[in-house]
Amino acid sequence: MSVRLGARPLALRLDRHQMKPMDLALLRPNVGIVLFAPSGLVWLGRRANTPPPQNWQFPQGGIDAGEGDLDAAIRELREEAAIELDDPLALLRRLDGVVVIVEPALRETGRALLEARDVLLREGWFALAPCLMQSPCPALASPRDWCTAEVRWTPPPYFRQLADATGLRADEMLSFAPLILSRAPPAPRPDTWRVVGVAPPEKGKKRVWLCGAEERVPLVRLDRDRREANERFDGLRRGDLVRLRGADRRGDGLRLGPQSSLTDG
Repeated sequence: MSVRLGARPLALRLDRHQMKPMDLALLRPNVGIVLFAPSGLVWLGRRANTPPPQNWQFPQGGIDAGEGDLDAAIRELREEAAIELDDPLALLRRLDGVVVIVEPALRETGRALLEARDVLLREGWFALAPCLMQSPCPALASPRDWCTAEVRWTPPPYFRQLADATGLRADEMLSFAPLILSRAPPAPRPDTWRVVGVAPPEKGKKRVWLCGAEERVPLVRLDRDRREANERFDGLRRGDLVRLRGADRRGDGLRLGPQSSLTDG
């Protein structure tokens, strides 16, 4: 993990007793790849001339000058695991079953993941999550949109130690860009939507964006229409799966009224 303290980027190396700062200027960016076999085993290589237990590692290495992170990952797979790939999707095309991809919750990586999703869906894959639709992703229509999820977590002790040393918060939500694909189509889920965006509070109303089997659309509830049957709306976060009934279609999207209901999907 790296942080910026003053003008110099630093890394914090965790040992058994304390955090030791390292100057990142001495290091170069790295990539690492985790390979899972269908049996659940994980690929590890053993480094020569390195004492145990630090001599076992995933395929990994530094990013060369002028090289992108994906290009570096493909090169490291070739050099360290004898896996030849023409492009990042080539590995996915060899797989069966369910594939889970997780990227940082950044616009560049998130949109690249959605573009890869659309390519693979055209080749016969099906989206299981976070998407509920099997058509091209509507978020790609705007250069400002991408899809992320977030979850609460309980930080392990070493992470709290790291947060204390850097002045960061250890109790924040974890945000990421996920994609789950399968060779088999998912079962239909009527009236079910995925929350893909939560707008800042507005005067007299709240707005979220939903993605369903057919469309991506805003869902609005006026404060005066809050009822027990739709109170789940108050706590919605990106990535939540919900079932929606009785919503009206208005000019600004779907509207939760007094008779509408919204529950966990």
